[in-house]
Order: sequence, then C-alpha cells, then structure tokens
Amino acid sequence: MLGWLFVAEALVDLAFGIALIAAPAALLSIYGITTDQAGEFLGRFLGGTLVGFGLLSWQARGWADTDERRLLIRVLFVTTVLGLLAAAIYQVQPGVPIGAAVFVVLTLLFALAWGYFAWKTFRKTEE
Repeated sequence: MLGWLFVAEALVDLAFGIALIAAPAALLSIYGITTDQAGEFLGRFLGGTLVGFGLLSWQARGWADTDERRLLIRVLFVTTVLGLLAAAIYQVQPGVPIGAAVFVVLTLLFALAWGYFAWKTFRKTEE
C-alpha cells in the first residue's frame, strides 16, 4: 500500500505543480484566490517545489525499506500536516468558496496516510 501512496502523492504533486507553473492565476482562481505578479511568481515557485516532490515520490515508490525512505515518509507527513493547517485556516476565512474544501479534504487524507506510515516506520526503527 505504501507504494501506491507514493504514486498518488507523485500524481497529485505533479498535476498541481505543472498547473501552477503553467497557469498559476487560473488554478488559484478555482480557490477564490486572485493574484498579481508576485502571486504568480509564488505560485510558480510552489509549482516547482511540487514537481520536485512529485518526482521524488515517484522514484521512492520502488525504494527498499531504508532510513532514507523512512525519512522521506516523515518529511511528507510534516509538509502535508503544515499544508493541511494552511488550507484549513484559509477555508474558514469569510468569502472562501466552498469548493476549496476539496483541497482540505484531499490534504487531510494524505496527512492521515503519511501519518500512519510515519508512525509505523518509527515503531519499526525502535524494535
């Protein structure tokens, strides 16, 4: 199942990353976010980061159970939880479209999955 989680992470990261690089204003407008030149720059910068995480996740799907893979699982858990906090805080702001809640739900699902495997890998290294 962990391999499939890496694949799902890779596909979501690559899809959002490429969309943010190609058309940040169009993608962000779905979430009710308007951008200026600085906002488009930040969207593209984030998109590049997501593409990097996507490529890393794609490669990690076939890695053996090593310290490096366990570290990546924990990093993905922490970054996903931070993203979930940011998404939840944004979602409760006045005027945010209800459709943006899809991002909160998607991030929550990934946070739960990465959290499970992060916990499982901590237990494994302690045994």
